[in-house]
Amino acid sequence: MNPLSHLGAYAHLLRSRIPGARGPAGAASIRLPFNGSPTVATFLHTGFFLGILTADGPCDGLLNIYLQLSAPRRRTDFVNVLPLRFLPTIPPDLLGLTESRDWSAAEIARIGKGGLAGEVIGAMRGGEFLYANIDYFYLPGSAFYARRHFRQSALVVGFDAGAGEFTIACYLKSGLFGLARMPWRLLGEAFHSPLGRARCSEASKADRLNGIRRPAVAGPHAGLDLDAIRWQLADYLNATNEAPRRMANGAIREWCARHDTSTAADTYYGSGIHEGLIATLNATDPAAPGTFDFRITRLVWEHKKMMTLRLRRLSETGAIAIPGLDARWAEVEQAAWSLHFTLVRSASKRERIDRESVVRSVNDMAALERTILGEVLESLQKPET
Repeated sequence: MNPLSHLGAYAHLLRSRIPGARGPAGAASIRLPFNGSPTVATFLHTGFFLGILTADGPCDGLLNIYLQLSAPRRRTDFVNVLPLRFLPTIPPDLLGLTESRDWSAAEIARIGKGGLAGEVIGAMRGGEFLYANIDYFYLPGSAFYARRHFRQSALVVGFDAGAGEFTIACYLKSGLFGLARMPWRLLGEAFHSPLGRARCSEASKADRLNGIRRPAVAGPHAGLDLDAIRWQLADYLNATNEAPRRMANGAIREWCARHDTSTAADTYYGSGIHEGLIATLNATDPAAPGTFDFRITRLVWEHKKMMTLRLRRLSETGAIAIPGLDARWAEVEQAAWSLHFTLVRSASKRERIDRESVVRSVNDMAALERTILGEVLESLQKPET
C-alpha cells in the first residue's frame, strides 16, 4: 500500500483531538445498559447480544437457548468451533428477546459521513444499540488504531457529551472483548472508510447499519422454559442435535427445519466436542503450540460459565434441588479454565505441549461433567408436584 494513502486518515485523527465541539449540536450524554464483560464473548456477535441481554443479570429467555457446542468433523487438523452456536444460530429477534432494524443504503447515503454521529445518538435515545462494521484504524484502544486498516464489527453503546466520545464494545488491543472510546468525529470516517475491506471477513456487513433494542414488552419465550432445557440437556449429554425438532418451542423448530442442514456424520455435537478437541490436539505439533486455535478452549470455558448461570437459576426456581451442586460444577468450570490457561501459557512461553497430560485433562473434565449433568437431567425429568 502507498504510504501516502494514510495521510488523509492521520489528518482526521489529528483533527479529532483539537479542542472544540464536544459532539453534534444539541447532543446529550447517553449510556445504554450494557454488560461490558459478558459470559460469552470469544466471538463479537455473541458478545454483543449477551452484553445487551445480561446488563441486569442473565435473563431467563437467554438461558432457554442452550449454547450447543459444535464443530465440523471433516478437518481433524483444525476443529473450527464457531460461536457456541444456538440450536441452530437462531436470531434472538425470532425468540422475542431483541428487536432490530436496518438502515437502507439510500438512508445511509442521505445521512452521509458528517451526519452519522447525530443519527447514531438519536437512535440511542430511542433505546437502540448501533451495530456497524467499521475500520479499526480509527478506533483508539484497538490493536489496529493508527497502524493498520482493518474492518470488523463494533457496537455503539453510549455517548459522553463532555468528552465528545462514543463508547464502543469491540475487541481491545489485548484481543479480549471490552469497551473503548472513540472521538465522535471519527465514527463517520471509520464507517465510510474505503480501506481495509479486502481483508474483511464480514464483507456483506461492511455497508450495513443495524439498530438492536430490548423489546418494551417481553416476548412469549422470555420465561424459563423447562421443556426446552430438558431436551437440550439430553442433546448435550448424548452428543446429538434432536432437541430443536422435539421441544415445544415452535420458533426454534421452524428455524431448524429451514436452516439447519448439519448431521452427526459431519458435525460434533454437545459433549462430543471433547472428541473433536482431542483430535485437534493430536493433530497439533506439540513443539509448535502457537499453531493451536485458542478460541476453541476459550469457548469451552465460556460454555461451562454459561452452564453455571443456568444451573444456578434452575436451583433458585426450585426446578432442581441437588446438594453441593454449585461446588461440584465449579470444579468443571475450573478444569475448563485450567485447560485453556495451560495451552495459552505453552504458546506464550514457547514451551512444548504435554499432549498426554492435556488429553487426560479433557477426558477427566468430560467425565465429571457427564456425571453432574446426568444428575441434573434426571432431577428435571422427575414428575412435577
